[in-house]
Amino acid sequence: QCNQCQPGFWSFPDCRVCQCNDHASICDQKTGACIDCLDLTDGYYCDHCKDGYYGDPRLGINLSCKPCPCPGGLDSGFQHADTCYLRPSEHSEAPDVVCNCRIGYTGERCSSCAVNHWGNPNELGGTCEPCECNGNIDVNVEGSCDPVTGDCIKCLHNTEGAQCEDCMEGYYGDAKIRSCQKCVCNDLGTNRTAGACDRVTGQCPCLPNVIGIACDLCAVHHFDLASGKGCEPCKCDPTGVILSDDGMSQLQCNELDGRCYCKPGRGGRTW
Repeated sequence: QCNQCQPGFWSFPDCRVCQCNDHASICDQKTGACIDCLDLTDGYYCDHCKDGYYGDPRLGINLSCKPCPCPGGLDSGFQHADTCYLRPSEHSEAPDVVCNCRIGYTGERCSSCAVNHWGNPNELGGTCEPCECNGNIDVNVEGSCDPVTGDCIKCLHNTEGAQCEDCMEGYYGDAKIRSCQKCVCNDLGTNRTAGACDRVTGQCPCLPNVIGIACDLCAVHHFDLASGKGCEPCKCDPTGVILSDDGMSQLQCNELDGRCYCKPGRGGRTW
């Protein structure tokens, strides 16, 4: 009835030729959009490559579409970009292929891990993973973790360890919630040869007969923290001391000079 265009033409009654860059034989009769683009092409006019491929399939250029080498190509087991594009080369007439890398990858071919990611993106199944440092690195500072092993290097917030999971020497708390604080240890009661405080509890290493988180108290029935050698026993005679409120002998001496609390008529130091 001559009421429509033949295949390969569109826009009745003018019936213009479909412009598909030789990658499709038919187009939409009303819009001219190409149908079923071939040769890994896509677009209204089959004028660009499908995602995952690069080239320039337009007539007159005819750079066929090839898999994006990012770095291994589709189905390689180590492809780290979904799209890529051609960029004029500074060194040759042939254009360079540049990949649009996924998060965690970098380089023109996505062949390196991005800042503070680690792994081997160039081997089969290889990936780049975020460095796990318990929030104790600055993710914007390059070199905060090892790009091969993933070990954390520039731990912040007074932390250390392969994942910045411990408070550093001389600090205590919970590194995973960034609460590491400086040890507070009494100089007179602390055994400095035994290291710093416990990294979790903050307990300082005390000299003999010294107690307290900070090693700042003599144990019961001991005195003379100021000696710096540990506290000495009081050695009060239980028959000669006054009674405490509970009716028991007051065996605790003066914490400074060691004097016992004697009954009337009793006195002297017992050592």
